[in-house]
Formats: sequence, C-alpha cells, structure tokens
Amino acid sequence: MKKSLLASLLLCFAMFGDSPLASAETLGPVSAELFERLEKSGWETVSPGVMQRAVEGDQVETLGFGEDGLRFRLEEMRAHLAFLRKELALYPSRELRAAIRAHRAEILRVQTALKKADAAGGLELANESLVAAGANCSANYDAAAVLPPGGGVSATSSASFTNPCGYTGEVYAHAYTRVTTPNDEVITMTRSDPALNTSRIGTNVSASAAANVNGVRDCYAYAYSSVTSYDLGITHSQSATSSVCPEQTPYYGTPFAVPGRINAADFDNGGEGIAYHDLTSGNLSVSSYRKSDVDMYGETVYQLQAGEWIEYTINVGTAGVYSVVAEVGSSTSGGSFHIELDGVNATGPIAVPNTGSWSRQSSAVKAGVSFPAGRHVLRLAVDAGFDALYSLRIVVVRMPFGGTPKSLPGTVRVSDFDEGGEQLSYHDNTAGCDGSCGYRKADVDRWDRTVYKTQPGEWMEYTVNVTTAGTYTLSARVAADAGGGVFHVEFDGVNVTGPLTFPTTGGWNVFQTITKTGVSLSAGKKVMRIVIDSDAGRTDAGSFDTITIQP
Repeated sequence: MKKSLLASLLLCFAMFGDSPLASAETLGPVSAELFERLEKSGWETVSPGVMQRAVEGDQVETLGFGEDGLRFRLEEMRAHLAFLRKELALYPSRELRAAIRAHRAEILRVQTALKKADAAGGLELANESLVAAGANCSANYDAAAVLPPGGGVSATSSASFTNPCGYTGEVYAHAYTRVTTPNDEVITMTRSDPALNTSRIGTNVSASAAANVNGVRDCYAYAYSSVTSYDLGITHSQSATSSVCPEQTPYYGTPFAVPGRINAADFDNGGEGIAYHDLTSGNLSVSSYRKSDVDMYGETVYQLQAGEWIEYTINVGTAGVYSVVAEVGSSTSGGSFHIELDGVNATGPIAVPNTGSWSRQSSAVKAGVSFPAGRHVLRLAVDAGFDALYSLRIVVVRMPFGGTPKSLPGTVRVSDFDEGGEQLSYHDNTAGCDGSCGYRKADVDRWDRTVYKTQPGEWMEYTVNVTTAGTYTLSARVAADAGGGVFHVEFDGVNVTGPLTFPTTGGWNVFQTITKTGVSLSAGKKVMRIVIDSDAGRTDAGSFDTITIQP
C-alpha cells in the first residue's frame, strides 16, 4: 500500500499552523486541531511525539514528530538490530551481516541527528517552511510482508522523498524473509537500502528492498521502510510481519466436483512446490487471470515442460470408473502427461495429439480410471513437453443415453447419443452447446432434440443392440437450408453406408428422409457412429432428427 503522507500531513500543518499547539507530552509541535483530525483517521498516540495505526494485516504505520519521534524510530531500529543479531547466530549468512551493518549505520545517522538537535536546543518548525513543504515536497513509502501467489513468503519495502524545496532527510528500506524447507534446510534472504539526502534543492532520493523465499513451513517475513525529514522534524514509517506459511487450498475455496470439468488455470492456491511446480520463474506469457509462476496465456496453461506439474483438489461424489479427457493443443508430436491421485499414478502416460497449433484444441483421453469417493488431490504431471492445456474433464465411462442400448431394428433419435462427453461419445468442433440445449447437457449443438449446425469432423455415437442379423435399409430424417453436405454411418468402425448427401429442404428444421439400402449388420451389441464428412463450403452441413434401421 503506497503512502504519500508527508505532503498531506504538511498541508494540514499549514492549514492549522496558527492554532494553539498541544503540549510536549502529546505530540510536540502538532496543533490540537490536527491532532484531533489524525485521531479521527485511526491514529492513536502511543508515546510522546508518536502516533500509530494499523494498516492491514500485520502492518503498522508510525508517524513521529520532533525529537520524540526520532527517539522512537531509534528504538525501533535498535529492536530490529537485536532481532537480526539473533537470526545471524542461528542462521549465519553474509546477507544478514550486511543487513546488520546497514542497520547500525542507520542508527548512527539518527543518533547524530538527535545530537545536533540537542545542541541546537531542539527541532523547530517554521510556519513558512511548512507551507512550502506542503505545497512542494512529498514522500512515498511502502512495506509489505505477504504470502505471494508464487509461494513461500515475500517482503517488499520502498521509500522515496521528492525534494524540490531543499529539506535534508533520508529514506530507508529493509526486507527480510526466512523459511524452513521440507528437508529442514533454513533459507534466509534480506535486503537493505539506505539513501541519504542533501540540502541542495532538487535532490531527490529513493530506496527499495525486496526478498522472496519459497518454502513450506516455519515461514517468517519482515519489511520496514521510513522517510525522515530532519529540517521538518517529521519521520514516518511502516513495518509489516508475516509468520504464516502458505497452504494448499482449492482455488475457489471448495474442491471441484467429480464428475465434472476443471479449468486448467484454476489449479490450487499454495504456490511453487506446493500447488504446482514450474521450471521457470514468473509467467513467460501474458495473463491477467491470476499471479503465479505457472506460464499462462489468459486462462490457458501454456508452454508445459517435462517435470512440471499442477494440482487440483477434487471431491468424488461416487466411487467408480471414469474417463479423463484433457483439452490440449500442441504444434508438435510427442507430448505426454499422466494423472496422479494422492501421489499415485492412476493413468500411465497419456499422449498429446499434434493439433497443428497451440491454439487449436483437441482431446487426450484415458478411459477406465478408478476414482475412490471423497476428497483427493489430482496432479497433472508433464512427462514430455507440449504447448497448451485448456481443461480437464472427468466423466462417467460412456453408456447409452437412458441407460440401455437402443434396439435395432428400430428408430434412434440423433440427439440421444451416448453419455460420456467430448471425444468419448461425440466430438463437436466448438465448446458448449449452441442453440436451445435444455434437453440434455452436452457440447453438441442442438435446438431442443434436433442436432444442427454440424461441421466436418464432428461425430456422435450410439450404443445399439441388433437383435437379428440381416440386411437392412437405413433411413435418415435430415434437413438443410442448402444441400450438398455429406455424412456417413459406421457400425463398430466400419462404414456401412458410404457418402450420404443432405438434400436442399429449404430450412434447417424442414426435414426429408433419405435412405440407403443393403446395409448388412450382424447380431449383437454395437456402436453406431454418425460422421460429418463435408459441409459443401458452408458453415452448416445440415440437421438431424432420427435414424431408422428396418429390414
């Protein structure tokens, strides 16, 4: 949270500079009216010359006035110096020694300023100086100790003093983080950045420090920044601490329901090494969806490399055998991944098809995967790199719509394709159902029970039972605004009709019946598939109502 308090506070001084001053036991040279205004803004007096307020979380903002304010800051610095010395004794590092030296130097500067003030009889504020400062000088500072989306703990701190009016002062920023890794290794990181000002008009100063460490337990982060103007007798600072390690939690707070669909970018919270592992720091692509080291383009997980993984917390409503369908894209062949449940490989390698482009989607399917009931962590682990992951669907193993195979000879409604979903019981070129889709949930485009807006490459499958072997006539009720589109019908992968052409019927819902004689079928359970071969250069090959098989 960036602050620009000095300008606003000094403007308040200018507004109320002629009011009676509060006693030295309160805030020294602060007017009673300003003191009241600060209290209404959440500031509380904690000691003579010092006010504080909580900013957010474990962050504390401090405003000091005159010599009392400087002395309070001196004690703040000494307390943290003692803390850093204890840290150094426990976790020796060159960085900690450097931070201790920086703190000692800062303490010396504050002590020197206090000695000068004592020699001069105190820090005096002139009203004309306050007016000039309020109009022309500003300061910014920021401190945050947080659990970043990338995992671990992070401390950031910055301070700056824009000084066109020539006041002397300084800015100081410090950040420190520490974690303990799963193998009991302690990692520390710290940065200190002091910057001094001079009395020359136009001299501006800034300082910044940042430290980020990934780990999973015993986390600690501290950040401190301050801006001090000795001429004005004002110091203000912000400190922040965090000692809670990140935990793995579902992205939306609750696990994904199985069966169901998981958006690729909605992996668990927790960060690197906890909810995911990414081989590169930061997002190598462009996405405003969420912050993490996982490479994403929008909501697409992008540029997946061998050894990387992402995890999703799921809840399986009913134990059973399911199919895993991953929507993927890849401009090359050879990509693969596997799915783990609670650390156990549940699928073996699943090949990623070459779709010709990362932005062209297709499905990688693994059927017959056992999912126990209850809450689990699903991990998608990359075995060989590929371009893009769009989503995961965990669906019931394909089964006839309505629960029993369609009996032939007889009539099959084309909208009653099998349950199972994309690439299992049907393939539709576009995600989602376009039309009036209340009859059932599926991506096949429909208007009520009419399958329409069909495109080349799409197909639908039906589990059927041929009661008697024989030679049959296949009749299809179809429609098309403009004919010429082509489809065919397969049984157990064998094309039994050859090309069938949609006639021009005058409307997508104006049906005619076309027939194919001499269709030879053996008895028993089979899978019938309708395949769209061509749309004759149009955007819609045609519509389907029913398929009838009769002797």
